[in-house]
Amino acid sequence: MLTKRIIPCLDVRLDETGRAVVTKGFQYDVRESNGRVRNLGDPVEMARYYEEEGADELVFLDITRTAHGRSPLLEIIERVSDQLFMPLTIGGGIRSLNDAILYFEAGADKVSLGSMAVEIVEAYQKGEDHPDRNIIEEIAKRYGSQACVISIDPRRQYVDAPGESSHPTIETSQPGPNGERYCWFQCSVKGGREFLDIDALTLARITTEMGAGEILLNSIDRDGTRSGFDLELVRAVSRAVKVPVIASSGAGHPEHFYQVLTQAGADAALAASLFHYGELRIEEVKRYLLSKGVPVRL
Repeated sequence: MLTKRIIPCLDVRLDETGRAVVTKGFQYDVRESNGRVRNLGDPVEMARYYEEEGADELVFLDITRTAHGRSPLLEIIERVSDQLFMPLTIGGGIRSLNDAILYFEAGADKVSLGSMAVEIVEAYQKGEDHPDRNIIEEIAKRYGSQACVISIDPRRQYVDAPGESSHPTIETSQPGPNGERYCWFQCSVKGGREFLDIDALTLARITTEMGAGEILLNSIDRDGTRSGFDLELVRAVSRAVKVPVIASSGAGHPEHFYQVLTQAGADAALAASLFHYGELRIEEVKRYLLSKGVPVRL
C-alpha cells in the first residue's frame, strides 16, 4: 500500500476590514450569527504551524469571491513558499490560465480548479465551445498532470430507482428523506451556491481524461458535520478514475480517516476545523493510522 497523506485545508477570505484570515463554515456558511466572518487566525502563521505538525501537504482555498483584483492568496503564497517546504495546493477564483500561472509563479506546487472545471465539462457535454476549454490540458502540459487538481463540490440527489436519473446512481445505505434507496451526486459552482446538471463521477472522469492528475472531493452534505466522510461518494469516484483522490468534508475522529483511506479507496484525507480547533492533531491521526497498519509519513 502506498503511503497515505493527511492534509489540512485553509479557507482564506477577506474579513470586514479587508484583512486575509482563515475561516471555516458549516455547509459552506462562514459567518457567525452576528454576520461577521468567522476568523480562525492568520494564514501564514497557521501554515507554519501545520508544517511543524507534520502535514504532508497544505491546501489554500481563496473563498473571498471578489469579482476582480489581486487575490489575497498571492502574497500569502509568496511568503509561505519562502519559509516552508511542504507542497502547496492553491484554489479558488481561478478563471484563466494566467490566474493559474500567477499562483505557480508565487510558489504553488499545484492549482485546484473548481467552478471553471464544471463549466468546461458542461459545455463539453453540450457540444459547445468554452473560452477556457484548454486550461486543464495547458496546465498539465506546462507543469505536469500532477499539478492540476479538480475540486468537486457535490451534494446528494435522491431517486427511487436508477432509471429516474440520467446520471450514474448508486444504491445507498443512507436512504433519502422519503426513503429513497438510490442517489447521484450533483456538482455545484460558486462555492456551493448554484448547482448544474452534472454529476461528480462524470466530472471526475472527463477532467482526468483532459489531463487533470488529482481529484479533491468535497461533500456539501458532510461539510462541518464531523459525522465522517461520505464513503459511498469517495468509493464511487475512486473507482471511476485512475488518479489519486483526496477525500474531504466530515472528519470528526481518527477512525473516519482510517475508513476513508482503507474502505473507500482515497489516497489522502483532508480536514479543516477538526485541526484548526485543536480537537485532533495530525500526529495523533497518523499514529492511529499506523497502529491500524496504514502506512503514513511521521
